[in-house]
Amino acid sequence: MINQKKDIIIWLKKSKTLIEKIIEMVENNINSIDTIQQTLAAIWLLKSANTKLLENHLNTCCKNTTVCESHKTNIDNMMDELLKIFKTIQK
Repeated sequence: MINQKKDIIIWLKKSKTLIEKIIEMVENNINSIDTIQQTLAAIWLLKSANTKLLENHLNTCCKNTTVCESHKTNIDNMMDELLKIFKTIQK
């Protein structure tokens, strides 16, 4: 988890730097393929961080849910949470 946390922080900081650069480019009327590439790179970094955050969430919160009939409420809650996450990702 520690290495994953470091990766997430690195991706978020890099995306922040890229977004600041993109804003500067747009403010200076630099509308080129480079601006588009920088935007796509920032999106990729954010999606990578988001994927790793989701993976960590599933491994910590959802994985700990016991699968048995007496814990059906926990399973239902887990399924509701997963559905919310996937709906959020699709937006």
